Amino acid sequence: HVFGASASIASSASSVSIEKDWVPEIAKTYDDPGWLTQTNVTMRQIDLGCKVVAPVFAGFVIEYFKDNLEAACIAMGVFNVLTILCEWICSKQVYGMIPSLHTKQVSTPIGSDKSSGSTDS
Repeated sequence: HVFGASASIASSASSVSIEKDWVPEIAKTYDDPGWLTQTNVTMRQIDLGCKVVAPVFAGFVIEYFKDNLEAACIAMGVFNVLTILCEWICSKQVYGMIPSLHTKQVSTPIGSDKSSGSTDS
C-alpha cells in the first residue's frame, strides 16, 4: 500500500508540474496563441488514453502469464521501469531545450499583499 500511495503522489506531482508549470512556460516561446490550448487538449487526450489502455494492457500481460503470476508481476515491473526512464529522458530533453524552465518562479499566496502592512493594535 505504501508503494502504491507513493507512486500515486509522485505521478500527480509530475503531472501538475508539467501541465501547470512547464506547458504555459513553453507556450511563451511560440507566437501562436492557440498553441497552449491545443497542447492542453492533446495532453489531456494522451492522459485519458493511457488511463484506458493501461488496465487493458495489464490484463493482457496477466492473461499471457496466467500460469506464472510472478512472471506477470516481473514483466509489469520491467515495463513500468522502462516507461519511467523514457518519461525522465524526454522531460530532461525538454528541460534542456527551454531555458526559462531553469528559473524558479516564486508565487505569493492568494490574499497576501506585499504593499499592505499589518498593524497590531
